[in-house]
Amino acid sequence: MLLRLFKSPQTIIIIFIPIIGILLWIKSFQAIDTHPFPVYQMPLYSLFASFLEQSIIISNIIAIVLLLFQAFLLNIINSKYGFISKRSYLPALIFLLLTSSINEIKYFQPIIFSNFFILFALVQIFDTYKIEKIFSNFFNSGFLISTASLFYFNSIYFIVIVWIGLLIIRDFKFREWIITFLGLITPYLISFELYFIFDNVENLLFNIKQNVLFEKVLFKYNTYDIIFFSYIVFITAISIFYLILIFNTQKISTRHYYLTFIFFVILIIGLFIISPSASIELIYTISIPITFILSNYLVNSNSIIFTEILFTLLLVMIGFLQFLS
Repeated sequence: MLLRLFKSPQTIIIIFIPIIGILLWIKSFQAIDTHPFPVYQMPLYSLFASFLEQSIIISNIIAIVLLLFQAFLLNIINSKYGFISKRSYLPALIFLLLTSSINEIKYFQPIIFSNFFILFALVQIFDTYKIEKIFSNFFNSGFLISTASLFYFNSIYFIVIVWIGLLIIRDFKFREWIITFLGLITPYLISFELYFIFDNVENLLFNIKQNVLFEKVLFKYNTYDIIFFSYIVFITAISIFYLILIFNTQKISTRHYYLTFIFFVILIIGLFIISPSASIELIYTISIPITFILSNYLVNSNSIIFTEILFTLLLVMIGFLQFLS
């Protein structure tokens, strides 16, 4: 019943989604002190942090507003590329549920900002499908990923998904990869020039070094967290298996997009394991590909009762986490 309601294209769902988001973030507004902002801040994030760290209320309001914008942006992107054949606001809801599930990371974080640039970078690559000589898209995708890393450094590694997307969507052309790389280095060249003018290059280099080598803050997983993440892995695996079953019935472009999303999930998991500074905050970004993969299954599967159970369990688990974590 709940899934049937939320996967419907009714306009009233647009009202429900922000209400659900606010309810999920209420506990974060009850914190006595402001949450710790990253010690080694990247340049663009530092512009906001000095102001936002003064008030937990203001920083959390901005965080939830940005997440709501991203949630509805996913719906717009879905409509543009037709990842899900039926019109639905479910992607926006799924994204908001996943990113708002863990209380310990519900505060203003640099990765929330970087998500916008990662999304737009993917759009730049998807727009190149079967279109020749649009070199600006390749430059823009690298530029956007690099800009994202000036908020949250580990975003720099997402250039790999841009290159994977190029391999999947287009024939290999060395020039396109070079243009992407030029886009990637441009924001850092600009940053170094500005820091050089203000005689502060050493500080920039130090912050970058610390963001590469700084040991992540260990997230203390309790039993409920482990159960929840195991369940997310379970329903994501089911959704990917469903994708494999219907793969040949999808448009070629849709197959390419979903393959890119699957590799995106793998890349983020690899980053979480390998990078010393990457931690649980990656849930904000991994929720992007998982949102589309899950939504496709929940909206299109003929197993109506089973999908209702899966979705209801997801809601119940996230609800319990708000009180138990």
